[in-house]
Amino acid sequence: MNTPRPPAASLVAVAVLMTASCTAGAHGGSADAPPAGRSGPGASAERDCTKGEFRWGRIEQRDVLAAVSDPLRVRIAAGRTRHTRLTLLPLRSMRATVSPSGRLTASDAEAAVAALERRTGLPLARTGTAWTLEDGDKVSDTEGTGPYEGVMVASVGVRLVEAPFTRTCSGTARPPVRGTVATWSTVPFADLLTCGLDEPLPAVTAQAEALVCGDGIRAGA
Repeated sequence: MNTPRPPAASLVAVAVLMTASCTAGAHGGSADAPPAGRSGPGASAERDCTKGEFRWGRIEQRDVLAAVSDPLRVRIAAGRTRHTRLTLLPLRSMRATVSPSGRLTASDAEAAVAALERRTGLPLARTGTAWTLEDGDKVSDTEGTGPYEGVMVASVGVRLVEAPFTRTCSGTARPPVRGTVATWSTVPFADLLTCGLDEPLPAVTAQAEALVCGDGIRAGA
């Protein structure tokens, strides 16, 4: 985490989860069979595709800046402790989709997201879900001891996942169906930075700095 680092003390972010930002691509080609024993809506269609499997094209993963705070100048005198709260606002809207919807059943869409979740190991938003900034991510709280002076910015990132697929139903007369899953990991990641520090930043944090920290906003300035 890119936490502010004063010369004689440190400012520690509290309850902030971070993961390194990256862009990744995985070549598909292997098949994923659906788990057995489904029930509920779409179960009948699944029983007609008990030997169904998914073949994936290129699976794209990309981390994006999803929410950011306004810059806040913080001054803490030597030996003093201060609690600081930054409020974040969303930068984008997202909806998880499986397309083209006209050719795919609801069962196909549900199974596609579940198969991609197994393939990537990520918890993924189900089709039709709209992304929102969760209550726990709307604020970033820190507490630090001085001396410290700098301009702080909080950010939240989300990992987008997109992958084309073919679903086949072996042993049935149903032809293969094809589409694309566009969704995101339901576990966001957050960071806290001081504007103007000369150090490497994760990609999403660097986006936040470029967006919020202007030329006139520098650490200690």
